[in-house]
Amino acid sequence: MFAAGRLAINYPCVTESEAPPCLDSTAARDNTEFRSKTYKATVVSFMKTEDKYVATLIFENLTDKEIKVGWEEKNPLLLNGPGPYLIDENGAKYFAVGYDSGKIIRSGMVMGSNSELIQLSPRGKLTSHFVFSGNGSGTVFKLIAKEIRWPGGDSVRIDGLRITS
Repeated sequence: MFAAGRLAINYPCVTESEAPPCLDSTAARDNTEFRSKTYKATVVSFMKTEDKYVATLIFENLTDKEIKVGWEEKNPLLLNGPGPYLIDENGAKYFAVGYDSGKIIRSGMVMGSNSELIQLSPRGKLTSHFVFSGNGSGTVFKLIAKEIRWPGGDSVRIDGLRITS
């Protein structure tokens, strides 16, 4: 017999295996950051123009090895392919417009397409600007995306975005 809430089964997360994907990311102490085992993405500014929102992110390699990073683009052919988007406190969505300046947004259509992902040198950093568009009047946003990694990428979520300028 086990007491309710007392049993925890832990097993290692192996992302390079044929096993189903597992969540190997953690919530950052700072809500404006996403952290995986190999990199972190930090929103350093979030601005609104007339009808667009611009998020500037810094991607930082946390390892001593070269890594590849990519987030899936919006694709109507993919069942779960909304691409990076913002969602405000009212539930309104704002989708990425085109590609970001650092080319983190990539096509996830080609199986094993990791070869086309952006490479970050050991402990390297990359700044990228993402532009979003949508109809809404939110003041607090979440950035949602999905990593490209075969056999499956993790979900990316960065909470608590507010207009910085």
